[in-house]
Amino acid sequence: MVELTNKEFFQDLDQTIAAQLFEQTTYPWEILPLIKDFVLEVGPTLSVDEYDQVEEDVWIAKSATIAKTATINGPAIIGPDTEVRPGAFIRGNALIGAGCVVGNSTEIKNDILFNNVQVPHYNYVGDSILGYKSHMGAGSITSNVKSDKTNVVIKNGEEKIETGRKKIGAILSSLVTPFGALAFAACGRELARNSRPTLFSCFGEGWNDMDTRNKLILLGLIYGLCVIVIGLIVSLLTSGDIAQWKNAQGQIDPQSVLSHIPWLGFIVGAVLYAMLLGITCFSPMLIAWKKQPIGKAFFFSLVVCFRNIGAIACLGLLLFLLASGGAVAFGALGDLGQILVILWALFVTGLSYSSLYPMWRSIFESEVPPLR
Repeated sequence: MVELTNKEFFQDLDQTIAAQLFEQTTYPWEILPLIKDFVLEVGPTLSVDEYDQVEEDVWIAKSATIAKTATINGPAIIGPDTEVRPGAFIRGNALIGAGCVVGNSTEIKNDILFNNVQVPHYNYVGDSILGYKSHMGAGSITSNVKSDKTNVVIKNGEEKIETGRKKIGAILSSLVTPFGALAFAACGRELARNSRPTLFSCFGEGWNDMDTRNKLILLGLIYGLCVIVIGLIVSLLTSGDIAQWKNAQGQIDPQSVLSHIPWLGFIVGAVLYAMLLGITCFSPMLIAWKKQPIGKAFFFSLVVCFRNIGAIACLGLLLFLLASGGAVAFGALGDLGQILVILWALFVTGLSYSSLYPMWRSIFESEVPPLR
């Protein structure tokens, strides 16, 4: 059984300026209440040649790229070469490392992001620690508080660890890639078998077999790299129009949004992302359930998507219009809009992932009786 300690989870402490917090505490959740004071203590000591203090408690590296429509509340430190994309909302108590990506409509609150962490788009990351090179897939939400508002208890095998905290999000150590597609598909498969899905039945196949796990991690890396490239292209094509959305007082003007919709960026993004989805749509299931190598999984996923291009294109277009339309509409509502964008992204993500197993079953398991 793995110990849930900082020493076990985070072995890349040279990849964060908060190393001393990990060294002086035992468990990751013990760091969360220390983030604010640490940022306020370290911020004034940062090199003025490398960082600008843009507000009272906000320090941003000169080499960082911050979109004009991003909102950053302090205390916060944003490291070198980090990109904060349009519509991102950093609520405070945030320590973001070097080379990170905080994507469009992503919210960050009371977090430590090691270097080279990616939260590319439509993410909520609250009360969390993301280790070196962690990557969160589109629409990932860290639910950081229980519905009954009681303290979080973390289970490690038979051991139960009292954290003493009501809010804990995600603790991602080193390189963690999303296995969500396989988990959602496995959940659909269990429901089709009239079985009750469990965490083990949904996530077990992706993690328990080493060969499958390694292939899925590599798949996640490839997907993440492609998403970054597409995001950069879309940002370049949309930044000019988005910059026109604010009025002279710095507030988003709905009329300006409607008159400066970045259609070229939306269209190019849709085409590129559709191609990426074609290659990766069924790849996790082909790897885990059909034991295909990554190359063949990419090939067969693309082939079946091409053969069913009409239905899949309609689904993809609908999801894209829902996501982008909601982001534009809610983004014009200011701070309230940021919350609505996250809720809307969660809804659209649920729709997209819920369609995976019905599509898989109709294409790859046509001999199975239809779902009831």
